[in-house]
Amino acid sequence: MRKALSILTILLAFFSCREKELTQTGNPDEYVSPEFTKVPDSEELYVFTEETSGDDFESLEWTAANFGAKSEYNYQILAAIEGYDQQEVVTLVNGSATHVDISQKEMNDAIMKITGALSEGMVTEENVKLSIRAFIGDAPTGSGVVASTKDATANILPFFKPTLPNNKMYVRGDHQDWTEGDDTTILGSEEEEGGPYTGYMYLNANFKVCAGPTWGDANYGQEGEWASEGNGFTTTMSTEGGDIKVTPAPGIFYMNTNGSSSLYIEPMTFKLKGSAIPNGEIVMDYDPTGRYLYANVDFVAGTYTFYGSEEHNFGMGEASGVAEIGGPAIEVTAGNKMVILDLKNPGTYIYYYQGAVEITAPVMTPLTVLDYVLVKENEDQNIETISWTEAVYGEVALDKYQVLLGSQVIYEGTELSTTLTVAELNAAALKNGGEAEVSGTHSVKVVALFVDNSKLESDAQELTITPYQAFAETLYVVGDVNDWGHNEEDVVNLQNPEGDYSNWFWMPAGGFKFTSVAGWGGTNYGYESDGVLSTDGGAGNIDVADANHYNVKMNPSTLTYELEVLEWGVIGDAVKGTGWDSEVPMTLDAGTQKWTIDIELVYGQFKFRANGNWDYNMGATDVDNEVDYDGANIQVEDAGNYTITLTYDNDTKKFSYTIEKK
Repeated sequence: MRKALSILTILLAFFSCREKELTQTGNPDEYVSPEFTKVPDSEELYVFTEETSGDDFESLEWTAANFGAKSEYNYQILAAIEGYDQQEVVTLVNGSATHVDISQKEMNDAIMKITGALSEGMVTEENVKLSIRAFIGDAPTGSGVVASTKDATANILPFFKPTLPNNKMYVRGDHQDWTEGDDTTILGSEEEEGGPYTGYMYLNANFKVCAGPTWGDANYGQEGEWASEGNGFTTTMSTEGGDIKVTPAPGIFYMNTNGSSSLYIEPMTFKLKGSAIPNGEIVMDYDPTGRYLYANVDFVAGTYTFYGSEEHNFGMGEASGVAEIGGPAIEVTAGNKMVILDLKNPGTYIYYYQGAVEITAPVMTPLTVLDYVLVKENEDQNIETISWTEAVYGEVALDKYQVLLGSQVIYEGTELSTTLTVAELNAAALKNGGEAEVSGTHSVKVVALFVDNSKLESDAQELTITPYQAFAETLYVVGDVNDWGHNEEDVVNLQNPEGDYSNWFWMPAGGFKFTSVAGWGGTNYGYESDGVLSTDGGAGNIDVADANHYNVKMNPSTLTYELEVLEWGVIGDAVKGTGWDSEVPMTLDAGTQKWTIDIELVYGQFKFRANGNWDYNMGATDVDNEVDYDGANIQVEDAGNYTITLTYDNDTKKFSYTIEKK
């Protein structure tokens, strides 16, 4: 028995020594470091976006490390950036693999940890140095660690994704072009659910407060009038309310809403105040592209705060670069630099510095004529020249200037002035919501657009404009379609102030003309060439080669016309396979003026649509089996195979449909 135990002890000792031999490293002076063999292109700029964050950044390959040990090694890919002490692990490779695919997200996360960026305005192109570290065991400690001797480099423009409040509301409006899914114009609440929702925002015209990122979510408009309250204004909201109109003027506002029925806004003029500011204070400007406040300041050593009012005075927060109401004054060293205050994220208000940049908005020369009563007889005459000073945004090149009348672009180019005709001003006023023969107020401003998408705006000036009716509401269509007899139904209708007319017609093969009056005594428009009209009395008829349903278009100003065939189909979630994405074409029998289709339907709804365009759609009316432009969806209760027929009636000039289950 004693002999057996001795043999067992010897065996255990042997295997124990064998195990130590497997993990024992060699001489550290003889370690072989891993070295890259496949690296990013150092000449390329890698641009990361949130949308592409799941894509690969690069595949890296390297030679195997050697510690003189009979064991597997682990590898870490490390990132470092010049000017920062911190080094971050991008990814870990377990086992003996000598290659790895790194995603944009992994690389982006490492860059954000190194730079500590708190806003997209703090994100810049970075020269990232990549290295490899090999080690034995669970962590790179002790003598069993060896790193690459040569770094790889990559130029990367990362993206910034803010940490937004979980409980938030969206403010959509003219200030952000009514864009859905815009996380830069939100209000946040500290409560798990419900309000109050607060934040700061630039508002310039009309807006709504929305419960979610799309128009499918509840949205709240103005129900009552504005009433003064403290330093601001309050109003009531509801889902039935119209657009909320900014008061008293465009600018930065503090906003507070309960999220459904009440809204408070307070206009703010933010200033830098304190001992570090020459003369004690300076007003901050607003950058509509970056949506932040900024000021170029020749600081002296001292302190300052971002002062909106006594209740909205931002000092230094607990974290570096974070601004908090009531925080201690921010210390700054002397020097000329730009300071930026970013209030977009109601969860975290931040500030940071950049090198001083010359930013000069265009200044529009004061207009001397502020009230225009326009008449058609003067349509070719010029109005007063609009001029402005040059805009500068640091070293960024100018792309173009735009002159806006309200929302309408009336000039686009690189000159510093423009002169409009009466006709051009008239058309812009009508497109901007003006009404013929009615006086209305319109704002005029100059916008400078730069190649990096920055923009600067002049102060707006107001014009009072009384436009004229430039074009008749209707023009007549006369030809084989109505036996060459004028009537009040066969007309094309004015669509816009530019003189575009259109209407749908069932047109037989033959010809037709347009006329300005219900007879031949006005201006008549005939055929000059394909797509071109002539007002010559001897001009020929406009040819219709084939009987069909057309959208007939013309413009008497440009003397152009178009006959667009309307190719009808069936679209909707009742249509198996295509849904609301595209219509399934129907077959036309021009002799009977009927479109038919045999189609498999499921429970759901459908409409008729032509040419892949919702401008051409028909749905149900209050009359059984009648359809009309933009009518209601047609319900299908039972799945199955159906024959659908769409019919045009020449006498009533209306469409009807039938749907029969096979």
